[in-house]
Amino acid sequence: SISSANQSAIVFDPPSNVRVEPSAASSTLCSVTTKASIRILSSEGDWLKTDICDGKPGYIHRSQVMF
Repeated sequence: SISSANQSAIVFDPPSNVRVEPSAASSTLCSVTTKASIRILSSEGDWLKTDICDGKPGYIHRSQVMF
């Protein structure tokens, strides 16, 4: 699990969708289209909360990033 807030992770295989809720069935908030470092705010199961979408909170699947 994520022990501390504001950890960063790399989206290594774009494009990766950032979703409104921590679920694959949730709608897409935005898509990370380039290899990018994102800030991880917290984790929820296999989902990581990030603010990459213009500062709005969204969730990216753990399989899409590496630490």
